Formats: sequence, structure tokens, C-alpha cells
Amino acid sequence: MTKLDIGRQRMLGRLCEFGVAHRDIFPPSSFAGRMFGEIAEASEALQRHATTEVAGHNAERQGAGLKAAARKTLRRHLSGISRIARVVAVDIPGFDRKFRVRFDCSDERLLSRARSVLKAARPLARTFVGHDMPPTFLATLQDDIDAFVQTITSREDSREQRIAARASIDAEIRKGLQAARRLAVVVPHKLENPGSLAIWNDARRIG
Repeated sequence: MTKLDIGRQRMLGRLCEFGVAHRDIFPPSSFAGRMFGEIAEASEALQRHATTEVAGHNAERQGAGLKAAARKTLRRHLSGISRIARVVAVDIPGFDRKFRVRFDCSDERLLSRARSVLKAARPLARTFVGHDMPPTFLATLQDDIDAFVQTITSREDSREQRIAARASIDAEIRKGLQAARRLAVVVPHKLENPGSLAIWNDARRIG
């Protein structure tokens, strides 16, 4: 959450405490009591959504690192296949055509190219292995593709989680502030003790 969000959250928390402390003046069945109830609900929901937002943000940041590592591994293995294909092309002209790779492209394009290379290499696996490619190079490439897809999906899921939590935070803050504004009109008329009114005004401050 932003600093403003945190300030508002703390303010709503103080209003909750004020409502509990003055329940004799603002019972739950009264209009003010219902507004204090809405603020309490918003305050509790904010705690949950803030935790979810932080978790989503941390997972998204971690996912960026995992995605970069998976991309690097995939590129390295594609480069190895491409280099061997150029060696084979010395004896079989044009052999390397289907195995040329470019890395200045999007993740989607890289995945598409990796799958294309995998498909083209399958019927020619013996030729690659005969030029010192590991016998498991096709399985390794498939694993690299799967791992890259997984990191992309995981990071997107974390991003969606963070965005959803952000939207929920905004909604709960709006709900809490609306109730607080209505209480700002009602509460002063019910407080006879100047000390209580001072506490109320202090509780409403943000920052």
C-alpha cells in the first residue's frame, strides 16, 4: 500500500477503537453504530488485502528473477543446437536453416522459435548426436521450454493477485472513508464531553 493508504488504514483503525470505547453512546443498532460497524469491516478487510498485495508483489519480483534465469537457460541450449547445425551444414548445405535463432525478441516469439526448433530436430536427432550433441538434448530442450512457460505463468498469476488485491484495497478504503465522512457529521452532536470530542477529532486525522 501507499503511504496515503497506510495513513487512511491507521485512521480507520483509530475510529474503530473510538466506536468500541463509546459503544454506550453509539450502540450497534444506531445509525452511527452501523457506520462504525462498516468501518470495522473495512479495516479488517484492508489487513487481509494488504497482506495479499505484499505477497503478490514479492512473488512477482521473485518470478522476474526465475523467468530471467529460465530464459537464459533456454537461449543457451538453443544456441548450442544452432551452432551444431551450422557444423552439420558444412557437409549438408542448408541443414542449419531450420535451426537459426534470434534472441532480440519477445518471450512469446522465443517460445515459438524454441518449439519450432524442437519439432525440426526430432527426426534429425541422430545427426545431432553424431556431432557430439548429448543424447538427451531433445528432452532437455523440452524441459527448458516447459520451465520457461511455468515461470511466465507463475509471474502472471502473481501479478493478477497483486492487481486484484490493489482493487480490493481501493474499494475498502472508499467504503471506510464514506462511513467516516457520515460519522463526522453525526458524532460531534452526540458527544457532550470536550475530551471525547478532542479524541474523536484526533482519531480522524490522517498522517
